[in-house]
Amino acid sequence: MKSHILKLLAAPCAILVLAGCSSIVNSHYQKAEMMENYLAGKNTDVVKRINDKLDAGSWTSVVNTGDEIMWRLEAGSINFHTGNFAECVNQFAKAEELIIGYDDRAKISVRDVGAEAGAALSNMNALPYRGFCRDRMALSIFKSIAYLGMDRESSFRAQLKRLRNAQKKVQNDYQEFFDAEKAELNQAKAANAQVVQEKNPDMSAEELANAPDNAALQEKLKDLSEVAHRGYGNFLNPAAIFLSGLGSMRDENFENARIDFKRIYEAMPKNPLAQRYYVSVLKKTRRPIPRELRNVQPFEFPLERNCVYVIFANGQGAAFQQISIYFPIMTAWPVCEFYPSTFKNMQVTADGKDYRSLVLADMDGIFAQEFQERLPGIITRIILSTAIKEAAYYTALAAANSINDVTARAVALTSVAVAGTAYRIATNTADTRSWELLPKEFQLTQFPMPKNRTVAIALEGHQNRTASVEIPPQAKSAIIYVSAVNENNIKYHVFPMCSDGEKNHEETISENFYSSNASSSNSGNSISAPAGNAAADTAAIKSNGKAFLDQRKEQIKAQAKVRAAEVISARKELDQLAKSRKVTGSAADKRIFTLTRAAITFAKSKKIKQLLKTMQLINRTVPNHKNLSLLVTGYGSIICEQGRAAFNGRNYEEAINEYKNIYPFMDGTDMFFFACSYERMGNYTEALQFYGEAQKKGNSNAYLS
Repeated sequence: MKSHILKLLAAPCAILVLAGCSSIVNSHYQKAEMMENYLAGKNTDVVKRINDKLDAGSWTSVVNTGDEIMWRLEAGSINFHTGNFAECVNQFAKAEELIIGYDDRAKISVRDVGAEAGAALSNMNALPYRGFCRDRMALSIFKSIAYLGMDRESSFRAQLKRLRNAQKKVQNDYQEFFDAEKAELNQAKAANAQVVQEKNPDMSAEELANAPDNAALQEKLKDLSEVAHRGYGNFLNPAAIFLSGLGSMRDENFENARIDFKRIYEAMPKNPLAQRYYVSVLKKTRRPIPRELRNVQPFEFPLERNCVYVIFANGQGAAFQQISIYFPIMTAWPVCEFYPSTFKNMQVTADGKDYRSLVLADMDGIFAQEFQERLPGIITRIILSTAIKEAAYYTALAAANSINDVTARAVALTSVAVAGTAYRIATNTADTRSWELLPKEFQLTQFPMPKNRTVAIALEGHQNRTASVEIPPQAKSAIIYVSAVNENNIKYHVFPMCSDGEKNHEETISENFYSSNASSSNSGNSISAPAGNAAADTAAIKSNGKAFLDQRKEQIKAQAKVRAAEVISARKELDQLAKSRKVTGSAADKRIFTLTRAAITFAKSKKIKQLLKTMQLINRTVPNHKNLSLLVTGYGSIICEQGRAAFNGRNYEEAINEYKNIYPFMDGTDMFFFACSYERMGNYTEALQFYGEAQKKGNSNAYLS
């Protein structure tokens, strides 16, 4: 009997140890000091706190625990806020890897069943934090713009192309998550049939809130419902879809842009911003304007060129807090806490005209709507967990009370009471884990590129803030990102877009392409890509404006000469080819000449589909043609980057389609990803073939994983 009591006491103690300290101290409380520093504008202290949590050697480290994703997300957003964009992308990439790892697990595996058992005996903190749907879309938004901050415009464009698919994937993944959670809870209820019979783990939120002692819950549920109505349904994030549409507009793919802006308009049909964007792209595509929008004026300036977009990340995003509720046992419970914003909106002045921002995405509404949808499962899990712990406690008490020896019985009862009470108090902790360094909302305004490249920004609230922002001279368009947590913590970032989009601009070819052109034309100088760091350029202009501008002008002129020389060189080479083969005037030679000139034209104008078809034809006619490798180096890298982005997003079918476009011109590394995509799709025949080709191209690591 004594050994039986010890087992009853040992099991919860073991679970408590395995669950970790997050089961004892709720996450929101752990972040309290960090958030105080954030609101006070002490960003260095915030970074230090997060780095300490992500230091594998620190005693407070969360690396390889169920909380790591959450802290990686916090690290990504604080580094974005402070302008450390390389580290921002690095942290978000690590968070993505962890999210993919969790998603790739079987729905019911040995590891997950163990985690579920821990949650049943302790609390939901024993389960790994996998991120909300809101988190996954916000990650993509920040990562996209951060690439611009790293002077990687091609990566920015590739990331924008992923956003629409990322939104679809989030929606599909949530349904899988919901189905898996339901199956897990049914399994837990079946294993604890007696507890389920005595308690009702499937009671509604309203039933809980209506209990006499649960007035606090009732008030919080009312707030939740009001804010959740501001969500957009199906976990849609209009800010992400806007960026996707922006990318399509800049590539002059107005049909794709129309689809994106139609989704935004359908999500918020009363929003003037959504109406104007939708009407503008309908005009571009010569589509009929819906009757209800006939009085809406399109933008009077082109959105795809020479345009400035000001994104206003306003306020402090919602978080979870812990309260106590009774059913009838007192239990810790997570509720949404919403924070008022210091500023109402933003007014921007450019070229003497004023532009006011409008809400693009209500992040609180998105978060509240998702939490409301997950609430039934959360209620079931918490009630079941609490009931199981109570049942185990009273079973242990009954076992101790049945001991015949008076002294032994007293010792056993005391041990059960002390250990059981300590365990229940320790694990009576709400799961308040969430990504807290997020804005309350995104607002947006837009206007033509000002002639003097100076923008005045006024944040309107009970304490107004003004700033003057300069746009670098190399920027053809720009995103200005204003991150205003409150009056103490405001950051302004300028992200120049130096291209005119994929269709009409050549500047987004890789720097290696520019360098190879420079050397081949015997210029003697290596011309760097024109996109510079916005902050550095602004500082340079202020300190030595005229010299800086003159230097930029000379760089742009030199690049134009390099490109012109390359075209002339290519034509001369083709003439020489024709003479050496002594087939001048033949149909075959004319075809080679015509195809290569067409390929150069398509490459310069960024018409990727036509370029690829032309490259295939050149390869069939002259497999080792020098211009072919030049075109592959310049433009194949863009396609391969899109393939890698799709692969990292677990969209293997899209990755295969991207890599097919550039096959067989890719290098060993991308050939490996091509093969691996086939393997993940279960097509092992194709995988083996392309792994073999990857090995031939020098990738010694190519093998079936």
